[in-house]
Amino acid sequence: MKAEERIYRNLDELKHLFGAAELEEWEELAARIARADGVFVHGSGRTRLVMSMFAMRLTQMGLRAYLVGEVTTPAIGKGDLLLAGSGSGETEGVIRTAQKAQAAGAALCGVTSSRASSLGRLAGPAVILPGRTKNIQGAPAGPLPLGSEFEQMLLLFLDALTSRLMETLHQTHETMRERHANLE
Repeated sequence: MKAEERIYRNLDELKHLFGAAELEEWEELAARIARADGVFVHGSGRTRLVMSMFAMRLTQMGLRAYLVGEVTTPAIGKGDLLLAGSGSGETEGVIRTAQKAQAAGAALCGVTSSRASSLGRLAGPAVILPGRTKNIQGAPAGPLPLGSEFEQMLLLFLDALTSRLMETLHQTHETMRERHANLE
């Protein structure tokens, strides 16, 4: 199979899965991010990498954004928001962090593949991206390995959320470029 055929097959799979996504709460998520004092993002593994890309975009829009676990991340508290991502919704470190954030008075929003998961039940709002994750046993194998479906859907969703936030915050590509890292 040619590279283009594999890519289009993967895109078809993601398009199919987005048809079953629960995105109704995305406007509420955007509103909460826009008005939060600080936005803390968290995930584990490849999900963490996607979440870090979103934190970068938030910073470029002029928001105070932090990646949980970095040495420069301050304490979370009232007025702040934790956006947690977990394909399974059961990643122990992510759930513990979500509970700690709530105990500190921060709002909790989540992106996961199951509303019935621990993260899906804790977070409000929660966006549900129904992709196979590395933890689902017996699910029919799709073209993408392990949790790639969720991670790629997460990236596409967070990029769409970035576009929505750009409108809300009156940001343009130029205003964001002005805040882009210049010590690379």
